[in-house]
Amino acid sequence: MGIDARMCVLCTEKFSEEEVRTLSWEIGAAFGTEAFYYTYPQAEPPRPALSLIDRYEEFDSDQEMVPPRGGSLIRVELTERFWGIGYERGNLLQLLAIAKWLEVKTGGQVWYGGDSSGARGVLFDAKEREKNWKHFLEKGNPYFERESFLKTSPPECPLCAHRASSAGGGGDRDFWICSGCGWRAVSTPSTGLKPLGWGLEPGVFMGGGKTAAEIIEERKAARSKQS
Repeated sequence: MGIDARMCVLCTEKFSEEEVRTLSWEIGAAFGTEAFYYTYPQAEPPRPALSLIDRYEEFDSDQEMVPPRGGSLIRVELTERFWGIGYERGNLLQLLAIAKWLEVKTGGQVWYGGDSSGARGVLFDAKEREKNWKHFLEKGNPYFERESFLKTSPPECPLCAHRASSAGGGGDRDFWICSGCGWRAVSTPSTGLKPLGWGLEPGVFMGGGKTAAEIIEERKAARSKQS
């Protein structure tokens, strides 16, 4: 389990449901629908990227947000992992851009944090975003390069000449991915390293240990049978 990003907007202006519905469409069109949960949790009916609420309690440490008097409180349905100093995991550039977009479009205060592990919500204003940006320029996203994730010596990416990062594993298998180009590999103590190559979307990138070329050929064969 990891820390998921959480965000809301405190607005002194009183927004209507129709106005927020329009903003929700605009932010989805601007950043792509993959940036937002439209079914969260999965058992609930879909809900928009932005919605008006009376109370926000999704930050860790029992933190509670309520709309200012005469104003509005907007929930933001993020799909992204939390990115913070000491937990550099999510897509900070996207989080920064979404926060700036919301700040400009609503005139409100954007609050950002995580859903667990003490990641309390903080005012994500220009000063706070700049602090995170400067740290990102220095550190990037090194989360999966931590030594605690490395059960064996990581392989070197043949394209970037940089060590791959751990992407988990299963049984006696270790999964590897290059953060720079997406090259993937799997290794086991008995068979050693098997490069999987490039060209697979993240959701199937291990593919049971098959190479990218093998999976692509299987998909072509399946389409041929259907036609």
